Amino acid sequence: MNTVGQISEREERPPYVVFERRAVEDTVKSRESGRYVAKDVDFVLITPPYSKDRVEMIVDKWFENKKREVAKGRTPKKWLDDWMGAYKAFQNGEEIPLNGTPIKTWQAISPAEIATVIAAGIRTVEDLAACNDEGLRRIGMGGRNLVGKANSWLKGANDTGKIALENAALSKQVEEMKATISSLEEKINLLKNMVETKEETSDTVVNIQPRQAINISDILPDEKTEEVRDEPVQALPLADQYYAKFGKKPHWKMKEETIRAKLEE
Repeated sequence: MNTVGQISEREERPPYVVFERRAVEDTVKSRESGRYVAKDVDFVLITPPYSKDRVEMIVDKWFENKKREVAKGRTPKKWLDDWMGAYKAFQNGEEIPLNGTPIKTWQAISPAEIATVIAAGIRTVEDLAACNDEGLRRIGMGGRNLVGKANSWLKGANDTGKIALENAALSKQVEEMKATISSLEEKINLLKNMVETKEETSDTVVNIQPRQAINISDILPDEKTEEVRDEPVQALPLADQYYAKFGKKPHWKMKEETIRAKLEE
């Protein structure tokens, strides 16, 4: 028997619906033409969860009722959206998708158990996990074990999905960080090259010696120098006069009188 906690945690599941297109007599056109005239009408076949009872309604009227129920909060809007999507698939000739994981492709139970669950009117793993007492009665022996397997499988699938999403988010963050680091490295290298180029340019400018300007004084003879050259040799110091005459300097012990006497010889 289900505990109070299990009942409170049980997810409410939507009725299972299929659609059919049937030929229905168009009474107005039949009277007008005097013969039987048919028209295509779409029907919805609704089976409540864990029940073998089926209710049939014209699709348009059924959707009008469900829209009112959604407005009053009696039916989840997601259910209505899923049903409308299923009806669109039916109109396009596509297979109507189940609201959940199909029991017939679920590999966690044996083929015999799959047949038993489907015969009980349960078509998805989610429906089996939320199975009520009526559903368990229809499944029969081993029903609680199957319900437990469904809940464990869904929990594992949800955990795996969350981990996969978290890993995907982390991978995206790592890629973004790598891109940011690469961009920063490029900027650093660019700045480094700019600094090195600037230093090389600065060194070149410093090493260049400025060209010295030439003025008129560098070309014309120096008056003082010419005057010195015009002076007689005697105007030079005695030691220089001695060197100019004898090609050597006088001995350091020679007196001036001796030097003069040598020069006058």
